[in-house]
Amino acid sequence: MRVERIRVWQWCLIGIAVGFAMAFIRLASLPKEEPGLEPVAPHVFETHLLGGTDPSRKPVLGVRNIVLHPPADIMVPGERSAITDYVTYDVWLPEKVVNGKPQGRWWPRQLIIESAVRAHHSLVGSLEGMTLPVYLEKLKAALASMPASKKGQNATPLDYKFNWYETPKAAYTIFPTVCFLVIGVIWPMVLGVLVRKGFGRAPEEDDLASYRGKIPQKATTGKKEMSEADLDQLARLEAELESGLKGGDVSAKPGAGAKPSEAPVPVLSAGPLEAPKDEPTRHKPKGYGADQGDYYPTEVHGKRPG
Repeated sequence: MRVERIRVWQWCLIGIAVGFAMAFIRLASLPKEEPGLEPVAPHVFETHLLGGTDPSRKPVLGVRNIVLHPPADIMVPGERSAITDYVTYDVWLPEKVVNGKPQGRWWPRQLIIESAVRAHHSLVGSLEGMTLPVYLEKLKAALASMPASKKGQNATPLDYKFNWYETPKAAYTIFPTVCFLVIGVIWPMVLGVLVRKGFGRAPEEDDLASYRGKIPQKATTGKKEMSEADLDQLARLEAELESGLKGGDVSAKPGAGAKPSEAPVPVLSAGPLEAPKDEPTRHKPKGYGADQGDYYPTEVHGKRPG
């Protein structure tokens, strides 16, 4: 089937199917494994926000890209996997000092709150049975009410965003809808424009047209006007034919007007039938298979002497 022969509703179904396939692949590829991603405990995350020091004893100069992810199958402390939500963020750690200015880079970090994780201490109290979104909201309120004297010079406010498009409900809604609009609506319109511009076979042409014999076109020649010389020749021929028919002269045209001679019809007599004079002698009818020992239809000539 050629592409231009596909109907619009078929393109719509193809777009929806492609969208569901893309959503499944997207969800199956989560969580995104970033290079150098290191899990941290909640109290380490709070220290980074307050502008303290990292477990590597390097001062934290900033925190950015705080993102809350929906539940996914990730590795948790204890060398096992679990389906839980998590937070990713980048922390800036200095590596060296050049001309009195620290030089460093951003390092990715990962925060996990799970029932098996036990924090040494937290600004929000006990984390037993607490989900990660609830923890972030309580921590945001605690940091806002904390006096500035307890915060470091490089303290960062807790402003995070939620990746809602990573949820199954959003993925199985967004991807099919977008693919439906692109493949089922926009693409058929673009394809129709390309076909009309001559970049494909017209829709009314059959797919098997190249395998069929060419149908001869009817001649469309119109009536040709006769010249005066043709009219004179036609009148002369008509006059000759008319004179020949009146005079009965058909010698000029062999077979023109001549009737084929009819052969005389023979007369049949209805007398009594007579036997032929020289009647041949009738032969005795032959017998076939007359003997009991004959198994085939052969002529019997008589029994052989014993």
